[in-house]
Amino acid sequence: MNINWEAYTARSYMNKLKDAYSRGIDFQLTLDMYRSILEQTHCYYTGIPLTRPPLSHKGGIPNDYQKAYTDLSIERVDCKQGYVENNVVAVCHYANNRKSSHESCDEKWQKFDMDKFIKDTKEELKHIL
Repeated sequence: MNINWEAYTARSYMNKLKDAYSRGIDFQLTLDMYRSILEQTHCYYTGIPLTRPPLSHKGGIPNDYQKAYTDLSIERVDCKQGYVENNVVAVCHYANNRKSSHESCDEKWQKFDMDKFIKDTKEELKHIL
């Protein structure tokens, strides 16, 4: 067991839990469920390998760290649902940010073309990486 990884996982879990509650989003993931998401190796949307930020000896991320496009990010597949089992996946930071900029939890979300989003995101990443 890597103590830095365990500290990072616990800290990340608590931060996500606090953020969800502050935004009024349901959060029903256990720490074990959250850990299994963080252990994913490839982006749910694009299939690219996920990277992780460097960890300090206390399990934190350095303050000056700039997230990489490929860094793991936690994503709710359906924004109308909370952080609940079968709605939370590991994705690359780029895909998460890109989806968030297109997404809104109203009728517009019903028209969101996930297949086109995935295809376009993969194409953009080819040119970036």
